[in-house]
Amino acid sequence: MIPDASVILFSRKADSDTLPLYDTMLQHLNTRSCKVRIVRHLFEQLLDLGLPRTSVISPFDGFSDNEDAIAMLSVGGDGTFLEAARMTMGTSVPVIGINNGRLGFLSDISQQKVCEAIDNLLDGKYRLGSHDGLSLYANDAREPVDYALNEFAVSKCDNSSMLTIHAYVDGEYLSTYWADGLIVSTATGSTAYSMSVGGPIVYPSTPN
Repeated sequence: MIPDASVILFSRKADSDTLPLYDTMLQHLNTRSCKVRIVRHLFEQLLDLGLPRTSVISPFDGFSDNEDAIAMLSVGGDGTFLEAARMTMGTSVPVIGINNGRLGFLSDISQQKVCEAIDNLLDGKYRLGSHDGLSLYANDAREPVDYALNEFAVSKCDNSSMLTIHAYVDGEYLSTYWADGLIVSTATGSTAYSMSVGGPIVYPSTPN
């Protein structure tokens, strides 16, 4: 086992339906002597639902320069995973997606295999996968104004005529689009908004 291991637990919310999953995870992490920091809003919700206070769990309020967590466990669907990815941006902390019942392309660990996944994590039996992201620069800004793991969508803000969008790739003119908008998607985001409007599905590790 990785010595002095600690993980961060993240989810949008906890309720009576999902409490058994959190209870299973926390008990198993405790059995493996792993410390758990729970994102504060989730920590408080779990306390309200009856989670006992112990010395191995504590609230998490954000990353510090000396971050020592080996992973963030994201409990939910792909939307929750994307929020977790945004939280860990700029750190070396990987995100593990644990699905709580809905179909997920990113959160693909089922509740039935959560203890097995935790064991593999703590025993170092895993591989890190990388996903390309996007940076958005606007109005001649020197620094990115936002980042995305899925996509950026350029769309009109009223019901007037279509937009005229001049697209360039690496400085080379590509095409001009007359449309309601334009979606620029990563391979990871190909199964999201892009797919819903008829875009192609691309394997997440494809450099497209």
